Amino acid sequence: MALVAEIYLEHLQLDPALTWLEKAEASAQINNEHFFDAEIHRLKGETMYAKNRKNKKNAESLIRQSLETARRQKAKILELRALMSLVVISGDKKEPLEMLTETYNWFSEGMATHDLRQAQTLLKKTTHP
Repeated sequence: MALVAEIYLEHLQLDPALTWLEKAEASAQINNEHFFDAEIHRLKGETMYAKNRKNKKNAESLIRQSLETARRQKAKILELRALMSLVVISGDKKEPLEMLTETYNWFSEGMATHDLRQAQTLLKKTTHP
């Protein structure tokens, strides 16, 4: 369900994205399956921010919740995704940028994967505008 929401988000169909994320949250609660919670929170934060830039504080809060969840679950790739979102949304980019750099540098393999290439591009763009 979160993946369907992500597709809607990528196509800026924000109401359906939020609907699918709410379904994903409800399903996780009902089935007590929380392995994808970090991604659900991140996507919900991004969707809320895309829907209304005034939702920045709520969006950032959801993305920080995503980050905490990913760290608690030791899900490094989900941590990386949350940090990329935080860098983009956050007004004060220093702290999230430092955390993104640290997490990116943790990886020693898979540098050609989509997430790591995206992180590398974001780091280059934000440190060398």
